[in-house]
Amino acid sequence: MSYKLFLWLNQGNGDLLLTIPVLELLLESYPDVDVKFACYESQAYFLEHLPIKVIPVQGNFMDIPSRENFFKKIDPKLYEGYIPMQLWGGLYNHNLAWKDQVKTFNNQCKENNLDIYLDDSQLRFVELPKVDVEVVDKAVYLENGFTVSGHSFFHFDVYKLSLMFPRLNFYTTFPVNFVAKNVYDCSKMNLIELSNVSKKCCLMLGKGSAPYVCTLSEANKDKEKYLFGFRYEFKKWDESDKTVLLNTEKELFDILRPINRSK
Repeated sequence: MSYKLFLWLNQGNGDLLLTIPVLELLLESYPDVDVKFACYESQAYFLEHLPIKVIPVQGNFMDIPSRENFFKKIDPKLYEGYIPMQLWGGLYNHNLAWKDQVKTFNNQCKENNLDIYLDDSQLRFVELPKVDVEVVDKAVYLENGFTVSGHSFFHFDVYKLSLMFPRLNFYTTFPVNFVAKNVYDCSKMNLIELSNVSKKCCLMLGKGSAPYVCTLSEANKDKEKYLFGFRYEFKKWDESDKTVLLNTEKELFDILRPINRSK
């Protein structure tokens, strides 16, 4: 049986990125499925590499009223004959982990009486299109921006890091107010570009928002990742994920010192 699914998500960038491996598994497992996906207009480029119809919706995911009115903005003719399904894990208190992403999809299928089931043992990663980016040696990926959901308020003092660890090169996802030879401002890059930058870095430091989620590629699966000040329940992407939760600047320095000293 061929299904016609109208999937939608009115959440942040990270939440949408997490649906990509689920969509890939769906399309592999059910090649005849017809998928339309509605997301915010600013996020549509995340999904353009997939063989689905992307429906861009105007609005701002950081605005709560915009989220509440998201589905109302969609012309019903666009999903006529399709089965609407929301892919937000928060509906079930699900977390970042791969298996939770699959559970969210399977739960929606069950609630809509669909004979579709995805096997979460088929591990997938957040894979975005490849683009050329230049990254120097001993590069550290640094997610230093604010978090929309407030799950971390940790402050990365990039100026201090640049002085203390001159042999490291910091690629920041948020603007800094100074210039240093070992700090590369990537704040104007989109998440596809940032994902490709991360693949050329030796480790990832961050807070757990979209600039962190875009690093969850297969190329980065064996790299160390550190999230600082994460305040909510956290689950790793899978059992092999090397993400570690830390809280203090001292712990940050302890991570960077041996890398700075190495050749």
